[in-house]
Amino acid sequence: MPAFQADDGVEIFWEQWDGDRGQPPVLLHHGFIASGHTNWVLPGVVDALTATGRRVVAIDARGHGRSGKPHDPAFYGESRMARDVRVPHRRPLTGNDPPGWRSGCAGTSATS
Repeated sequence: MPAFQADDGVEIFWEQWDGDRGQPPVLLHHGFIASGHTNWVLPGVVDALTATGRRVVAIDARGHGRSGKPHDPAFYGESRMARDVRVPHRRPLTGNDPPGWRSGCAGTSATS
């Protein structure tokens, strides 16, 4: 299971699908009460993007899916989510194409 530990110790799950390394990856960040799998894999979004040759990275936001679920509200918030999407697999995703869905937009908008 690919995951990284955020700077505050919360484990963040992520998945990646290969594609053209000459293009920036598409970073998918789901909305509230979802996960990368339910928002992007099940409805076919990942398949559609990879069919065009794009690399795709999807994360499960903290408190969602397979990521850590701290109980303290201090571990959450838009700026915290933005820091999480900057370091999937411990490498910054500079030049990524970051669509987001609902609360996912809040986190990904800070990475552009």
